[in-house]
Amino acid sequence: MAYAYWEFAFEHKAYYQVMYGLGMPSCETISRIDELKTFGQLIMEPIKQLIGSSNKPDADPMLKLHTFWSMLHGLISINMMNNNEGVVQLNQMVIQDFIEGFISGIKN
Repeated sequence: MAYAYWEFAFEHKAYYQVMYGLGMPSCETISRIDELKTFGQLIMEPIKQLIGSSNKPDADPMLKLHTFWSMLHGLISINMMNNNEGVVQLNQMVIQDFIEGFISGIKN
C-alpha cells in the first residue's frame, strides 16, 4: 500500500498537492470523508494484524496508522521538493527502509 501511495503521489503530483494543501486530515475528518475512511481502513487492517501477532498486542492501532501515514507523507513531501530525477534509486531505498523499520517496530 505504501508503494501505491508513493506512486500515486509522484504520478499525479498536482492531485496529491491539492489533497494535502490544508495539511494532514484529522481523525474526525477521516471518519467523515468516505474516501479517506476507506483508505484508513485499508491501512488499518494489516496494522491490526501485525499488532495482533507482535510482542506488543496492546499497541494502539490508530496511533500506528497516524504514524505510518505521517511518515509516508513526510517522505513524499521531502522528495517532491527535491527535483533531482537522479535520486530515484535512493528514494526506493528510503521507502523500503521506512516500511521495514515500521513493520519491525510493531513486531518487536
